[in-house]
Amino acid sequence: MPKTNSERLQEIAEGMHELNGLVTVELGDFIANSDIDYWIYGHSHRNIDAEIGKTKVLSNQLGYIHQDEQLHNGFNSERYIVLNKNV
Repeated sequence: MPKTNSERLQEIAEGMHELNGLVTVELGDFIANSDIDYWIYGHSHRNIDAEIGKTKVLSNQLGYIHQDEQLHNGFNSERYIVLNKNV
């Protein structure tokens, strides 16, 4: 049975597909050598709270609710960032 688009995208996200390089970029050295305070990103289906060099790297993905990803990926509804628009 052919794979669905969702299954193919999941394989790419997990690095199990030869096209992975088309949707991911390795920026570890760039981040480590930068003066960036925070690197906040999304659409990875993986959550991370780490530091690369002096940069705090944050991701808090809800994921696909219909696949219960939020139950397995470490999503925390109490972790969020408040931006001050007056700065």
